[in-house]
Amino acid sequence: MSGPVKQQAVEIAADTIDWQWVVFTISMGLGISTIPAIEFWGGMFLALAGSLMAWKLPSRHRDVRRFVFVIMSGFVVAYVAAIAHPSLTGWLQAKFSIPVAPVQLWMLFAGFASKWIVKFVYDFLERMGAKGETLADRVLPEDDK
Repeated sequence: MSGPVKQQAVEIAADTIDWQWVVFTISMGLGISTIPAIEFWGGMFLALAGSLMAWKLPSRHRDVRRFVFVIMSGFVVAYVAAIAHPSLTGWLQAKFSIPVAPVQLWMLFAGFASKWIVKFVYDFLERMGAKGETLADRVLPEDDK
């Protein structure tokens, strides 16, 4: 295709795409069926903003590698918070009489907490790596050099 035919095909495709349906389909593919897709993606943007705000807080653990993990964990933790939202709000209402908070608020808190979740996991994996090395030194025979 070239020239006007290609332009006409692009215009037809742009007119036929229903973006709300695309967002809904992606959300269903992610397994989000408990909340509307627009609320999920709004909460996801809030979660990413929360993780960026947490990243900007003064810390001695500011590293480029951790920045990527904070953003990725912000997405994952907010995703889990969106899935757990109906059960979590029901449990909190039954136990503590806490009023229902919108799912976006829970996702924002989850994104904000992602910095400390990454720090915990990163430190845990470093310690497990050190323990694994000492265990390997004890179990495996030494090489003759």
